Order: sequence, then structure tokens, then C-alpha cells
Amino acid sequence: MALGATRTPATDEFLGDPERNKRILSQYIVRRFGEPEDGSGMVVFLASAAGAWVTGQTVPVNGGYSVTL
Repeated sequence: MALGATRTPATDEFLGDPERNKRILSQYIVRRFGEPEDGSGMVVFLASAAGAWVTGQTVPVNGGYSVTL
């Protein structure tokens, strides 16, 4: 799984610059930083029987960063 820009205690200082945040978020369809919980659904899926056949993949969980408008 590849998470996009996610708010955590480790990123608080980096994400404290409003101008930088504006530039970063302009590249995301959702227009907000991720929260740790945003990736939990994919983790549960991949750890469950439903994800048993998924192997060797990088799944983007990134608020639309990988989509170009």
C-alpha cells in the first residue's frame, strides 16, 4: 500500500507551512491531507480472506494524487 501525504506526529512540523500545504493539496483530488485511519480499510481488506488473492501489488491510497486532471 502506498499512502499519500498523511498527518501524523512525525509530519506535523512539515505540514505546518500553509503555503507549502496549498501547493501540496492542489495536487490531490480530495484536497486534504490523509489521516492514519484513511488507510485502515485497505489494511483490513488486504489482511482478510477477501484480499488473499492480491499479491505483489502496490495499492495507492492517496486521496486522488495519482489521478491527473
